[in-house]
Amino acid sequence: MLLSPAEYFHLADRILVLGNSGIFAQGEWSNIKATNGNIVDSIVEQPKAGIADEYHQIAAINISEQMVEDRQADVTRKTGDITIYAYYLRSIGAKNCSMLVLGCSAYAFAVIFPQYWLKWWTEANGTNMWFYVVGFALLSFTAWLSTSMITWLTYIKISPRSGGSFHSGLLRTIFGAQLSYFFVADTGTILNRFGQDIQMVDRDIPDTLAGLGVQIFRMIMQAALLLSVQRQLALILPIYMAIVYVLQKFYLQTSRQLRLLELESRAAVYSSFLETVDGLATIRAMGWQDDYSEHNDHCLDEFQRPTYLLLCLQRWLNVVLNLMVAGIAVVVIAITVLSQKSNSGAEIGISLNIILVTNTTLLRLVQFWTTLEISLGAVARLKKLESETPQEHDVVETIEPDAAWPKDGCCELCDLQVSYDSRAISLRNINLSIRGGQKVLICGKTGRQESLTHGLGHTHTDIDR
Repeated sequence: MLLSPAEYFHLADRILVLGNSGIFAQGEWSNIKATNGNIVDSIVEQPKAGIADEYHQIAAINISEQMVEDRQADVTRKTGDITIYAYYLRSIGAKNCSMLVLGCSAYAFAVIFPQYWLKWWTEANGTNMWFYVVGFALLSFTAWLSTSMITWLTYIKISPRSGGSFHSGLLRTIFGAQLSYFFVADTGTILNRFGQDIQMVDRDIPDTLAGLGVQIFRMIMQAALLLSVQRQLALILPIYMAIVYVLQKFYLQTSRQLRLLELESRAAVYSSFLETVDGLATIRAMGWQDDYSEHNDHCLDEFQRPTYLLLCLQRWLNVVLNLMVAGIAVVVIAITVLSQKSNSGAEIGISLNIILVTNTTLLRLVQFWTTLEISLGAVARLKKLESETPQEHDVVETIEPDAAWPKDGCCELCDLQVSYDSRAISLRNINLSIRGGQKVLICGKTGRQESLTHGLGHTHTDIDR
């Protein structure tokens, strides 16, 4: 038995008093009282405190440290991490990635090239009409086929495979974690990993990845066609691309921080709801309904702030890109009017048509790219959880007793050393032998040390040796 109240000590055959990271005294209770009177008085007068209080104090300290680490990690998230992309693409598989690239490139070609095909058709003056009709039909069929291929890959192949891979990895990590991890980890954070993060991996990332691939190849095709009919734009497009790069970098940094704040504030909402449900009886008994309602409303308000700011940021991006594309349209018209070379009406029409659709393509490209970067924050958190969660993989933790165990019901501890974590050793050099049928009481010098030994029996603590 592991106790701090002294009223049951006389029932034990043997008493072990733990103190100074070891066994302070042992024997019958009457002998210990006679030889260690001061220690006995401190044990008897010790307030009755539960094991959970000690763990909750440790949990509060660790959660505060985790909040500081999260704020520090927010700074490094601005630059992104290429290893996160590789980590996610490995979960998809090389075959699915190759098929997705093929489908996106085929779709972009089949959608953009018909504009140039129509130029050839109009310049043919009615000759070889069936050739152009069949060619246009084949391009349309290719666009439909590639769209179906991308949709099939996204929702039938990529999403189930990546979602299953991350979900099974998260389950292995949580189910294999040391029990002490659940006393220092926030319940809302763990729930957010299984809820919001897995949902983003299952639903958001595959769709965003496919959309980003389509927009990249569309932009390449549109730029190629635009340069083929307006070669003078080759001097302007690099400047335009540099401006877009700076713009998307600023937008990406800001929007990523806002989305991460949104996800983290969502975890606070989950924790608030769970704590309210768990303590509902106490809240009603003490009349704290208004206080907890106000606290929940505050968590919801904090959760909505990043969402509203993100919407404002997206509107700002839309306005800026529209102005930039309008500037390119003005440049194209100016080149057409002032240029000594006469452009055909078909070439001018293709240029203006491509500029109109380029605005939408560019806007979606930046938005898909930013959404993917933001969504990969869920992958980064899952990867961090998998790499940093302590696992029950030690030899002591994986010993499986034989079928005849226990043979005689004895318990032996030889040179035991345990700790709550790697920062401080709580008990060292513990040697204990309990014979079968023997009643033993273990208490700490302050009446609290037995909580650590109790936690040892349930793997709340780490066995160093």
